[in-house]
Amino acid sequence: MLGNMKMFRVGRLKRHFIRQSETISRGMSTNEIRRNFIKFFENHDHIHVPSSSLLPATDDGSLLFTNAGMNQFKSLFLGSKDNRLAFLKRATSYQKCLRAGGKHNDLENVGYDLHHQTFFEMLGNWSFNNAYSKEDACKLAWYFLTEILNIDPTRLYVSYFGGSKKWNLEADNECREIWLKIGVPKSHILSFEKDNFWEMGPTGPCGPSTEIFYDRVSGRHDVAHLINTDDSIVELWNIVFISLNRTSSGALESLPGNHIDTGMGLERLASVVQNVPSNFDIDAFAPIMKRISVLSKSGAYGDHVGAANTNERDASYRIIADHLRGIVVALADGVVPSAVDSGFIIRKMLRRSFWHVVNRLGADRYACCELVPVIIDTLSPAYPELASCEEGVSKCVMEEEQQYWKIIDKGSSIFQSMCLYMSPNEKIFPGEKAWFLHDTHGIPIEITEDLSKKRGLSVDIHKFQKLKEDAKMLSKSTSQLPGGLTIDTTGLEKYSDKAKYEYSLGADGSYSFPQVVTKVVAVFSKAERVPSLSSHVLNTSSIVDFAVMSDRSSAKGVRRILAVTGEKARGNRRYGQEVLSRLESVIENIDSEEPMNHTNEEKIDWSRIPYVEQPRCRELQKSIKKKRKVKNAVVAT
Repeated sequence: MLGNMKMFRVGRLKRHFIRQSETISRGMSTNEIRRNFIKFFENHDHIHVPSSSLLPATDDGSLLFTNAGMNQFKSLFLGSKDNRLAFLKRATSYQKCLRAGGKHNDLENVGYDLHHQTFFEMLGNWSFNNAYSKEDACKLAWYFLTEILNIDPTRLYVSYFGGSKKWNLEADNECREIWLKIGVPKSHILSFEKDNFWEMGPTGPCGPSTEIFYDRVSGRHDVAHLINTDDSIVELWNIVFISLNRTSSGALESLPGNHIDTGMGLERLASVVQNVPSNFDIDAFAPIMKRISVLSKSGAYGDHVGAANTNERDASYRIIADHLRGIVVALADGVVPSAVDSGFIIRKMLRRSFWHVVNRLGADRYACCELVPVIIDTLSPAYPELASCEEGVSKCVMEEEQQYWKIIDKGSSIFQSMCLYMSPNEKIFPGEKAWFLHDTHGIPIEITEDLSKKRGLSVDIHKFQKLKEDAKMLSKSTSQLPGGLTIDTTGLEKYSDKAKYEYSLGADGSYSFPQVVTKVVAVFSKAERVPSLSSHVLNTSSIVDFAVMSDRSSAKGVRRILAVTGEKARGNRRYGQEVLSRLESVIENIDSEEPMNHTNEEKIDWSRIPYVEQPRCRELQKSIKKKRKVKNAVVAT
C-alpha cells in the first residue's frame, strides 16, 4: 500500500523533475512525456516492459493487431502459470497500437474529426494480484498529471462505475470516496454504467473502471454533463479494476486476485500538455504535416473539420499522416501487404493514402515514399529498430503504389467504357457497375465516386452497399454448408508444415524461406481420390496475365479451353478492347454515315479477341449490319 502522499517519495521525485519545470511551462515534447511517464512509475517500483510487436502473439487469434497496452499481459489476467511475465507484480510500458480491425476499429473515423487515430502509443501501468490498491492507482495517476505534467486540476473531471441492475452490481462508491479524499470537487465526479465497466471480451476477466477527463476549454466551470457527449472534454486516463470474471453463461464471479490495468493515449496527452487543439498538432506530427505540405499542391494544413474543411483537404492531411505512421511500424514489425487479415488492412491503408495524396492534395504519384524517413525520424527515439528497416519499408511502399496505379488506370479505362453505354441524360452511375468494378477489378468505391463526380455523375451507393452485403452473406452461407468439405486421406502419411515457420528477415525487409523438396502423393477431385484430372498443361509459365480465347465442348462432359498468358494475353486483351471501342464508336455515329458507305466496315481477327468479349463484339457487329441495311433500304426507296 502506498498510503498517504508521503509514500510517493515526493521530495526525490520533485528533485528529479525540478529541471523539467521550465520545459513544462513551454510544453514537454512527446518524447519527454513518454520518458518521464516510464521514469515516474519505475520510481514507484514498476518494471518497464518494452513494447510488443504490432502483430499479436500467435496464440491470440482474436486480434489482427495489438490494440491496447494490456495485450501482452493478457495471459496474466487469465491466470496462466506458464508465462514469461509471471514474476511481475507491477509493470509499466508504452505500447504501439493499431486499431483498424475487429472490435476496436477507427479506420473509417480518422481524418473527419481532430482526435481519432488508427496508430497511436498507449502509456500504461499495471498491478497484478493485489500488488496495490484502487486508492494507490488513483493517487499515482492524479499526482503524475497534476504535479509532474503540471496539468491544471480544475480542468480535470473523473467518472466511476455507477452500478448495474441488469448485472446486479452495486455502484463503486469506494472509488468515488477515493477521488473526494484526493481533493476532486464533488461537481467534477460523476457516474456511468456501461462506459465505466470494462470487459476483455464476451467471457473472461472484467471489472469497474474510473476515467480521468480534461476540459480543453479554459475558464468554464462544472461541465461534467458534457463528458462522453462533447469532443471538447477528452478522456485522458482509463483505470480498470479487474476483479470479476464473466462465465460462458453470462454470470459474474469474483476473481481470486485483483488486478489493475490502466491506459492513456500518448498523443492525446501530448496535445493537452503542449496546449494545442488536437493530436495532429503535437510536435510528433509537425514534421510529417510539414513534409505533406511541401508535397501538396492544394495548400497548407489548417486544422479544419466539417463544413470548414474545404474540399476535405485537412481530412486528407490527417488520414495520410495517421495511416503512414501505422503502415511504417507495421511493415517494420513484419506485416506483409496481402489480400487477407492484417496484410489486407495495411494494403487498404496504403491505397487510401496513395489516393488522398494524389487526388485530394494534388501531389505527384509516389510521394508517400518520401514520408517514410520523416516518420521514422519522429518514432526512432522510442523505437530505434525502425532506423534499420527504412530501406525495406520504403521499397515495400513503392512497390505497393506501383501495383495500385496499375489497378486504378485499368479501372479508369473500364469506367470510361461503361459510361459510353449510358444516356447523356443519366445522372446516376449504377450501383451494379460500381460493385462490378470493386468486386472484379479491385477498384475502391471512393475511386468510382471520384471518377463519377468528374463526369457529373453520382454513384448509387445504396445499391452498391446492398450488393456488398449480399456478397458477404453468400460467402458466409457457402462457408457453412452442412457437413462441410471432407477428404478421405486414408493411407496418406501426415507431413510436417514447420518449414513455413522457419523464415528469416533480411536487412532489406524481405523474407527468406528454406527450399523444400516435395512430391505429389495423391490427386483429388470433388473430395474423391482419382488417378488423374485428365488435363493437358502445355504452358507452365506465370498466369498473372491470363486470357481465355475459346471454350467449346468436344465430347459429352469434356470441354476444350484455349488460354494464353503473358505478353500474348495482354496484347489480345488490348486488341479486344480496341475492337470493342471501334464498334461502339460506329454505332454512335452510324446516323451520320453517308448512304451505301461501307468504308467503316470493321475487319476483325476473331482469334485475337478474348472469349469473354466475343459475344459483345458479335452483337455490336450484327447491330451495325442491321442498321446499315435498314438505312440503305430507306435511301433506295
